[in-house]
Amino acid sequence: MELLRASPEPRYVVLPPDIWKRTAQRKFRGKTTEVQAIANALKAELVVGCWLEAPGPGAPYRLTVALYNHWAEPLSQHSFDLPTARVDGRSLRQRAEALYRQIDLGLGLIPPEPKKEATKGPRAVAQAEDSEPAPLPPQQPVRGPGPDVPLVPPDAEARALYYRRPPWRPIFQLELGYLFNGRHFTDEGSGRTFNASGTHGIRLHAEVYPLAGLRPVPLAAAGLGFRLTALLPFWPDVKQINDRGEQMGLYGASEYRVEAGWLRWHHAFLASILPPEAPVHPAVELEALYGYHRFDLTAKENILVLDLPSSGYSYLGGAAALRLHILRRMQVRAGLALAGMLDLGPMSEPGAPNNDPRTVPRSYYVYGPGSGWLWRAEAGLMARLVAGLSLGVGGFYEQKLLSFEGTGDILLRMQCPEGGSPCKVTSAKDEYGGFFLTLGYVY
Repeated sequence: MELLRASPEPRYVVLPPDIWKRTAQRKFRGKTTEVQAIANALKAELVVGCWLEAPGPGAPYRLTVALYNHWAEPLSQHSFDLPTARVDGRSLRQRAEALYRQIDLGLGLIPPEPKKEATKGPRAVAQAEDSEPAPLPPQQPVRGPGPDVPLVPPDAEARALYYRRPPWRPIFQLELGYLFNGRHFTDEGSGRTFNASGTHGIRLHAEVYPLAGLRPVPLAAAGLGFRLTALLPFWPDVKQINDRGEQMGLYGASEYRVEAGWLRWHHAFLASILPPEAPVHPAVELEALYGYHRFDLTAKENILVLDLPSSGYSYLGGAAALRLHILRRMQVRAGLALAGMLDLGPMSEPGAPNNDPRTVPRSYYVYGPGSGWLWRAEAGLMARLVAGLSLGVGGFYEQKLLSFEGTGDILLRMQCPEGGSPCKVTSAKDEYGGFFLTLGYVY
């Protein structure tokens, strides 16, 4: 491109290689060697192919430029020796006069030179063949562009540029960071709640895409992988407060959550249309997930029977998200997850006779068998610091909507109509929210 644009009097439009590549991807399954078909699609009169190579250690780089007409017939080939791997069009201008003239001839901008007629002269004297083979050093075959030959010289800088993966094709992503997590639990009318301001913890996150490191694998298949996330809040002891605000007891709390995206797929669906240097590259994420979320309550002081039971949610569902890669250095992500409950843990155990857990014996009240589902919204921002290191921030809000058969031993404050048995709780809502700050590494 630099060499063609450096022409002293350009009378033609030079189409960049991105257009050629995108046309090949859209119409010819990525086959950039379909010269005649792509040239016709672009209405190009002349096609320029080039490659750069280093014949050996200490030798100068050689730039080879080949010209073809729109029928894919070769017109000419020109070679230039370069001191470095970078092409400076201005420095080559004086050496490329033959190339510029051949381009003008191929486009019909100048008339072809008339053929010179042979002049009659004295009859040539027959000369016997006296040539002999000269001892020349062995020549290495010139490797032109092809499916297995990179169009870059074998030096470290150029190879790093050629093999660099875009940020929307990672092999793995690891994150470790700070977590602030809060919980708010209420049921339909028993008066029992868990309402704490929140606590601190650790967030661990990993994504792996095994096929992304294989260059022949297309981008859509390279996005197949899996995810593993763990949230580990550290809860302090929780006070049991009555309606008058007096402390009645003290109990301990502990929580952990592990979630696996066991089938995950992400794809930058506009990568074949947008140029690599485009400021924004959108990507979609889809996954099937399984999770286990445990929240345990234990009596510590002045508590015989816990008003609220522990929970052990196991759930199965899916998630979808949209991720924007901005300037190849930042990522903005927003997602939504939906899942159905497979088990609710201790809170779904059968109720005790006469609604007294101590007769079982058991040290907590329960809601009885039930089911439910959850939804979660999340958003985040990640910025690359240096190399693969990144800094991220994000947050989430989640609701678990639960329903019970009404066979537990947690009763409503209001009694059933006259003559009826005590009413039992049949629904509850468990809410979680928080934010996190992470340090990550993407490869």
